[in-house]
Amino acid sequence: MRNERKPRKPRAPRKPTPPAPLPEGKGEKDTPRADDVNDAPAANSPPPFREGGPGGVGLRRVPVPHLVTGQKVDPDKLAFVKRLRDEMTPAERLLWERLRASRLRGLHFRRQQLVHGYVADFYCHAAGVVVEVDGGVHDTQTEYDTCRDAAFALLGLVVLRVRNENVFGDMPGVLDRIFTACAGRLLEAHA
Repeated sequence: MRNERKPRKPRAPRKPTPPAPLPEGKGEKDTPRADDVNDAPAANSPPPFREGGPGGVGLRRVPVPHLVTGQKVDPDKLAFVKRLRDEMTPAERLLWERLRASRLRGLHFRRQQLVHGYVADFYCHAAGVVVEVDGGVHDTQTEYDTCRDAAFALLGLVVLRVRNENVFGDMPGVLDRIFTACAGRLLEAHA
């Protein structure tokens, strides 16, 4: 005779545990919401430079609050972003090899980053700079790119556009432009 098991009863769903109380004077009213464009970071939001780090320049880790974290992400859009990371253009791949792992003088970049519904080719969160690598397709979608750049500007971001030809033909010049844009934003915060 085999040992027969009784079927399990379905478990009742667990009630979520309430969060721990916040310190006095701190609460949701003090926290900016990610979907509130009026709370977009000001030009002086990026963190300052500090001494040290790769290339003699480093960054203090104080990202623009709630710009990327906490945003509502559509699962289809997330799948699209993952596909874009797998299918980067040759120019994007070449530039990514120079930007990844904080290789550009300690500046941290993300690739194919979703920022409030738009996908930025490369995004430096600390400086609030979006780098777009433009190929021939961008010549036919100038209206879309203009709207997208305006949406990024409302969030306090600076968009830097580089052409594929420049990435292949003048990589040091492209990297200097990117670093200059990021450094300018970071130094603006302390002017």
